[in-house]
Amino acid sequence: MWLCAKTSKEGSSKKNNLAIDSDLEIIDQMWHTFLLYTQDYSRFCDKYFGMFIHHVPTPSSEVKKEEIKFRALSKEEKDNYIYDKKKKMYLYVYDTLGENVFLKWFKEYPRKYPKKNK
Repeated sequence: MWLCAKTSKEGSSKKNNLAIDSDLEIIDQMWHTFLLYTQDYSRFCDKYFGMFIHHVPTPSSEVKKEEIKFRALSKEEKDNYIYDKKKKMYLYVYDTLGENVFLKWFKEYPRKYPKKNK
């Protein structure tokens, strides 16, 4: 949540470095749970961030557009796209939150809380 507040204050160019991918599913689930307690969530946001942190999922129409574009790519283009997207996020998290958080989010959490099959 702190990272979302930081990127909101930095502007839209930094927001592109963040996304909840399957490795971070557990963090998204925790955020969803906290959101259910709206008064507590609102007070927490005001106290620690000075602003309300909105949870803004990607609209399904945007997801579908991205899927269509992705399907049209060659294998090499797909690999590069995934690599570039993850690299931006990994570098941003590592540079902003440090090695310990990076390892927890992208090594420990995926092992401890594996992605559920949907």
